[in-house]
Amino acid sequence: MKALYIAWQDPQTRQWHTVGKLSKQNDFYCFVYTQGAIAISTFQVSCRMHDLYQRYVSQELFPLFANRVLSRSRPEYPDYVRWLAVDPAQQDDPMQLLARSGGKRLLMSYAFIRILKLTLMAKSSCSF
Repeated sequence: MKALYIAWQDPQTRQWHTVGKLSKQNDFYCFVYTQGAIAISTFQVSCRMHDLYQRYVSQELFPLFANRVLSRSRPEYPDYVRWLAVDPAQQDDPMQLLARSGGKRLLMSYAFIRILKLTLMAKSSCSF
């Protein structure tokens, strides 16, 4: 998994908007806000990445996203990755876990959406 869109749900209208893109390039995580975040007047940044025009880069997954991945040290972790039907070779990849789980947490208004790519035969697949 190389990139995910971040969707935000407006608490007033309950509509979902694409507000960011999280990607992993080489050994670095990158986050940028999309035009959706800029265009929505009610969108409020809920982390330390306040500048909507900045490209953020880190060797570690940003805390806003890392806290949406179950810790490997938790006793239920094996059941969690089995429930997500994650390929065992990718079970330690936070991007894969976010893509499969959607990264949703109780009372949080963010979700992670994998970026679909079409093959040369105009086919794509997605797990739900």
